[in-house]
Amino acid sequence: MRKPSYERHLTAVSTRFFATDTRIDDSVRPGIRRLETWVFPDIEKVSYTTYMLDASDIGRLDRLAYRFWGDPTLWWLLAWFNNIKNPFEDMSAGQVIKVPELSEVNAKVAEQLRRKGE
Repeated sequence: MRKPSYERHLTAVSTRFFATDTRIDDSVRPGIRRLETWVFPDIEKVSYTTYMLDASDIGRLDRLAYRFWGDPTLWWLLAWFNNIKNPFEDMSAGQVIKVPELSEVNAKVAEQLRRKGE
C-alpha cells in the first residue's frame, strides 16, 4: 500500500535532517517519524537578574547568553523571556533586560517533561 503524499514528504524531509539510520518510534505506529510540538513551561515566576544593554550588545543575544550562562545556543531563552522578536529592532542601548536563573528554568522544564511522561 502506498503512503499518503504528506507522509512521504515528511519522511523525505526528515531524512535530510536526521541520519538515515535514526528511527523515532511511535508507540502507535512504530518506525514512523513524526513531528511533535513542545509547549514551553511557564517560567514567568522564576527569579531573574537585570542587565543594562550597551551599544555592543544590540542584536547579539548569543553573546549575552554566553556571558551569563556560558552557552551561546541559549540566546532564544533571553529573547523569549524579554519578548524580543527582532534583536535589532527590539533592543537599544540603555534598555534593561531580565536574565532568568538557568537552574530554575531547568527545574521547570524537567517538571513539565516529568508530567508529560506520566
